[in-house]
Parts: sequence; C-alpha cells; structure tokens
Amino acid sequence: MFNHIAKISAIIMTVIAFPLAGAAVENINDAFSPDTTAFILASHSMAKPVEGIDGIIRAAVDKVPSAKFFNLDVRDPVNAELVREHRLAGAPMPLILVVVSGTITGGMPADRASTELLLKMIPSPKQLEVIQAVRQEKAMFIIIEKSGSVPAHDFRKASEAAGEKMQGNALIIEIDMNDPVEKDFLTKLQVDPSAGDPTMIVVNNRGQVINRFTTRVTVDDLVQAATTVPRAHSCAPGCAH
Repeated sequence: MFNHIAKISAIIMTVIAFPLAGAAVENINDAFSPDTTAFILASHSMAKPVEGIDGIIRAAVDKVPSAKFFNLDVRDPVNAELVREHRLAGAPMPLILVVVSGTITGGMPADRASTELLLKMIPSPKQLEVIQAVRQEKAMFIIIEKSGSVPAHDFRKASEAAGEKMQGNALIIEIDMNDPVEKDFLTKLQVDPSAGDPTMIVVNNRGQVINRFTTRVTVDDLVQAATTVPRAHSCAPGCAH
C-alpha cells in the first residue's frame, strides 16, 4: 500500500494547460495527428517575444525523427475551436506545448524552456498510454512484469475480471520490466526492474495512485482500489499541486 496517495500526473508528466507561440508548419490541426510528434509555440501579437526560442525548439525537432514545429496564434479566430478544445485561452505567453499522437504530454513557458526539457516531455510508449488514460478519466491497472516469465500471480486475469465489473471504465496497461525504452518511466513509478518482482499499480479515474500489489490480489481488491476517491490526500515525494 502506498503511504501517500499520489497524482499519477505528478509522476508521469508536467502539463500546463496553457497556450504556445512560433513555427514552420501551416496547418495547426496536423500537430494533433496520430503518430505525430509536435512542438507548438503559442503566442499572440501582444506577448513579449523570447529571444532564441525558435532555435531551442528547432534543436529539439532535429533530435526527434519526423517531429514538426508549429506556430499557434491563440487570438486568430481561425484557431478559436482549437484554443477552446485545449483550454489555451488566458494563459501567460509565449508557451510551448509538446504533443505526441494527438495528446498534449507537456508544456512550459517559453522563457523557461530548453531543448533538454522539451525532449523530456516526450513520453515512452507506455507512459503515453497512461497519459491518454488519465485524459479519458479511466481507472488503470498497470501490470509490470518481465516478458516471458511465468508470474507467481495472475495479475492480468484478475484485472480483466475487475474491468468487467467496472463496465469498461478501467484500462489494463502492461509494461515489460526488461524494456529499456521504459526504464525511466519505471523509475518514476518507483519500480526496480532488478528486483524482478511483478507489480500491479492501481490508479483511480481521477489519476490518483491508490495502491500497489506485489502479492496475490482478488478482483474485489482491485475494484475497491480503482473506485476509491480519497476525501483528502497528500502527494508522494516530488508531487506538486
């Protein structure tokens, strides 16, 4: 059991639901296309420019295969629907957003940005699945095991049964402990692959980590954890409201 209830968003991403500015690709809607990684610089004519920001973003684009750089004028009427959908109005600008496969995975004020920080906002594949589940307000059963091993506890079977009881309001996300691409994400989840112990992390539909299991778990245990909404909670270490 976690000693603290933690927001999964504090573990997996730094997202600021604000606007951006500057870029080279014309159709901003293309930034939210599947299988696209985009850096969006949002701004408007009254915002104070940030010297060198285009170079910082372009350096990040150069390091990511097929990544693109977009401009977004948040006060242009043609962008009104996009600004409303992504809640970009009224934010301090300029601001940079990182979008991966149609999902905003990070954002920061342009005057605090660096190429390194922008690249850190690109999630691993499994981290992206978790971010997308949070956006869909789905509970999650995150199963972390070594691929090819025979686990002592059938977390998947229990998770599938719990998901049925929750009528599709929970997702199962499986992570291979041996996958080097997920190494940093496992560290954020406080899982040590070298220990080799299968782990189940349960997140409610508000993105709060409720419990983790390393021993046999019942379907009722999972449903109870996934539907728990604490009246009050403190963050895990490093969490910020």
